[in-house]
Amino acid sequence: MPIIRDYCAGMDVAMGYNPLTGEIYDTYVDYGDLVPAGGQTGQTADLLFKRVTSSAELSSVLGIDFEANLNASWFQGSGSVKAKAVSDFSQKSTEYSTFSVLYVKVRDIEKNLKIVDLSPRIIKFINQNGIDEFYRRAGYEYISGIITGGEFVSTIEIISSDRETKEKMDAELSAQISYSNVVSIDAKAEIKSRFANLAKYSNVRIEARCYRTGGAGSLVTTPADALEYAVNFPDSVRKSASILQVLCKPYHDLLSFPTAMQAIDMMTLQKKTPVLQGLWERSQRISKQIADVEYILLNPQQFAQVNEAVLRTGKAQLEHQLEEVNDQAIQFAKNSIKSGNVVDFPPIPLALPMRGVELKSAVGQDYTKLQDLLFAKNWREANEETRRVMLAVAKREEENYLDHKSIDNFPCEDLRTIDQLWVKYSDGKFGFSVQKRIYQSLSETIRYDSFFVPILPSLFTNSDIQNKFGDKVGWRKGAKWLYYKDMTFDKKASEGHLPSHPIWHNRRNEEVEGPRMQEGEEYGEGLFYEVLNSRIFQFSLFPRLINCNI
Repeated sequence: MPIIRDYCAGMDVAMGYNPLTGEIYDTYVDYGDLVPAGGQTGQTADLLFKRVTSSAELSSVLGIDFEANLNASWFQGSGSVKAKAVSDFSQKSTEYSTFSVLYVKVRDIEKNLKIVDLSPRIIKFINQNGIDEFYRRAGYEYISGIITGGEFVSTIEIISSDRETKEKMDAELSAQISYSNVVSIDAKAEIKSRFANLAKYSNVRIEARCYRTGGAGSLVTTPADALEYAVNFPDSVRKSASILQVLCKPYHDLLSFPTAMQAIDMMTLQKKTPVLQGLWERSQRISKQIADVEYILLNPQQFAQVNEAVLRTGKAQLEHQLEEVNDQAIQFAKNSIKSGNVVDFPPIPLALPMRGVELKSAVGQDYTKLQDLLFAKNWREANEETRRVMLAVAKREEENYLDHKSIDNFPCEDLRTIDQLWVKYSDGKFGFSVQKRIYQSLSETIRYDSFFVPILPSLFTNSDIQNKFGDKVGWRKGAKWLYYKDMTFDKKASEGHLPSHPIWHNRRNEEVEGPRMQEGEEYGEGLFYEVLNSRIFQFSLFPRLINCNI
C-alpha cells in the first residue's frame, strides 16, 4: 500500500524520496501512464470556518500531521503554505485579538503510475555497488502517484479595542461552520452572515492573511475578498490545480528479494528510527507546552492569576529549545552527527496557572461558550446558553423543558460547573447556589406534592415565602411577577436575579415569554408535564442543589 505524504517543492512522479530528511532524488524507475484510481474522475471541496486559540489547534484544523514516522513534514514542512500560515499565526499574540481560520480544501481523485519497475541499468548498479549505496543515491522510496487540487487558507484577526469587546468577539465566533459543498448557497449565506455580525462592531478592526496552493488569479488581502475567494475557489482550482500530496512506495517492493532480505535492506532506515523517535517525542512535548502557553495568553479569563510577562518569557525559551531539537534531528538524519552526540535537553520549568473554573461534565458537555459569555458580561446570552446546555445535558432538547425526573437526575458535576461559572464571573452575585442561599434564609421547608414534584409551600397560591423570594431576587415588582422580557440582564440587578429560565411552553408547543403564566391561565389536569414555568423550574431545582451539596 502506498504511503501518503505532504507535497514538498520539487516533487514529481517516479522521483526518489528519503522520508527521514525530505530530500528528493532523480528518477531511477521505468514507468507507464499516470491514471486516475479506479478509472474515476471528480473533485471534493470542503470548507471550514472556525475560531482558533493556538498554533497547535490551527495545525490540527489544517491537517498538518507531524507524525512519529518522521516523514518530511517535520523537516521541510515550512515550505508549505499551511505551515507558513501556522508560523505567521504563532508570531501574533495581540492582547485583544480573536483569531479564526477560513480553510478550503479541494481534492481531485488520486492518480497512480500504471507500470513501475527498476531499469536494467539500476539493477546492474545495485549488483555492483550494493543496496545501501543505491539508497544513498536514490532515497528509500519512489513517488508512485499524486493527489492534485488546491488549498486556500485565510487567518482572520479581529482586533478589539478592549477586553470586553474581545470576549464578545470570542462568543460570536464560538460556533464553527463547515460544509462539504463549498459553493452551496447555504455556505455563502452563513459565512456572510457571520462576517456581517462582526462588522456591526465599530470598535474592532478585522485583518486577514491569505495563503494559497493551486487556483488562479491574484491572492486576496481583505476579509471580504477572502470570503468571496473561498466560495469560488473550487472553480479556480479546476482551471489551475497543484500537487497537494504524493503517494510513496518503498523501492524494496520492486526488488526480487525474499521477505527476510527485504527486512535487512531496510536496516539502515530502521537503525535511525529510535534516535529520531526520541527527538520527535521531545519536540512534541515542547510543542504541547508552547500551545498551552499560547492558549492561556489568548484566553486569560479561564485561568487564575495569569502573569503574562512570565508566560511570554517562558514561551520564548521553549521556542528556542524547539528549534535546537529540530535542528539536531535534521543533522542526525543527514548523518552530520552520531547518535552519541545527540544532546539531551533538560525541561524548562514553567508553572502554568490553574483554570479558574474547571469545566467538568459527567456527559461531556462543552461549557466554553457559557464561560466566554459570562466573562464578557453578556448576561442575557449567558442566561439563554445556560438553558440550552441544561436541556442538552438532560437530553430534553426535543421536549424543550426539564420535567421533575430530569431535574432530580441532573448530574451534580454539571450543575456545579454551571453554578461556579455564574458565581465566579458575577463576583458572587448570581448563580443557583446564591438563589438557594436566599431561599433557605426565608424557609428551610420543602415538601412534595402529589406528583412528587418538589415545590415551595403553597406554591400555586402565591405563598408569602414565594413572594418574598421573588421580591428579594427582583423577579417581582409592584406585587406582580415579571415577564422574561422585563428581567434585568445587568450586574446592577438584585442578588440572585440570574440565571432565570427564559421560556416555557404550552400544549401547542408555542414559546411564551415570561417567568410567570399569563393572567387568567390555570394549571389544567396533567398540564405540569407540558408547561414549564420559570418559577416552578427554579424552585424545583433547590432540592437537587441541596442533594448535590451546591
